[in-house]
Amino acid sequence: MLRDPIEISYLNILQEISSNELCVVHARSGLFPQFNTILSHKLKEKFKDNISFCWIDTAKIDLSNNNFKLLLKKWKNYLGLPNSDVFTPGYYLFKNGNIIAYHPGTIDLEKIHPTSLGITSLMAIFAGLIAGVVQKSTLKGFEAFVQFMEAPQAIRMFEFFIHLLEKDFSYSTQQEQQKVIESELQKAYRFFGVNQETTDSEIRKARNEMALKFHPDINQSNQEVNNRIMGEINAAFELIMESRSQESATQ
Repeated sequence: MLRDPIEISYLNILQEISSNELCVVHARSGLFPQFNTILSHKLKEKFKDNISFCWIDTAKIDLSNNNFKLLLKKWKNYLGLPNSDVFTPGYYLFKNGNIIAYHPGTIDLEKIHPTSLGITSLMAIFAGLIAGVVQKSTLKGFEAFVQFMEAPQAIRMFEFFIHLLEKDFSYSTQQEQQKVIESELQKAYRFFGVNQETTDSEIRKARNEMALKFHPDINQSNQEVNNRIMGEINAAFELIMESRSQESATQ
């Protein structure tokens, strides 16, 4: 039986990632976005009891902690990522306590963009409604909706993780890692209708306009769905802003 991912602290993260042969840690700020259930099911099906799943709230991390800063630097150097004190939101794969891969886990945000909700979201909503009616459960309907939206994201991450697990580390591994991050970054830019030439203030404005459409305190309908979408919006925004801060630091 697949257990829900457990919350861990930055203080015991080494213990948790070393407690099993494989471990996936989902870094996020707050309760959303939640762990991709399709990804965890696919990995559990393949690796059985040899894999565990955790999540960590990045807002609770003390970034002045030198031990954690050194650990984060080690992981980012291995992956070929720009060094920073930020525990970037996304999914981290560990093997025997060692970092193997990182994936931002950006959902297919174009599917939830207000200008392109169209047929894709209608299909997702329809699938959720059917599941809810058949199983007489609103919660089951919501779960079906979320899974429909998460499926492409889960498949991308699963294939990427398996690919890196099956090959030895090399410089090409770092190149592949960087290509994945760049691809996910471009998806985030497209979702907000901006690009790399857009100013930070314009990106924040685009993010705030998007938040007004989906924030559960403003849009009272489908609050569970809106909570999930707001989590993805915030994660995409954080990915863009961290990338920009790293670029500024290297210039």
